[in-house]
Amino acid sequence: MIVFYLLQLLLTRPEAKTICGMRNKEKKQPLHLAATHGHHKVVEALLEADVCEICNKDSSERSPIHHAAAHGNAKVAMNY
Repeated sequence: MIVFYLLQLLLTRPEAKTICGMRNKEKKQPLHLAATHGHHKVVEALLEADVCEICNKDSSERSPIHHAAAHGNAKVAMNY
């Protein structure tokens, strides 16, 4: 999976925490998006690299685990 390889490459960079802390217009970070879409390996990689805060909330006051649960992504929610 090329995306996962690119993510691992990104996580080795010094600016990884800054990049992973960026937010979209709904104030979601990469961890929110990975959790929402059930990408458990991406969630695991982000958490293991310690570049994302798991308790950060988006504009609707939801954390990544809220999004995982709301979208039926139990495997992702189990990573928390």
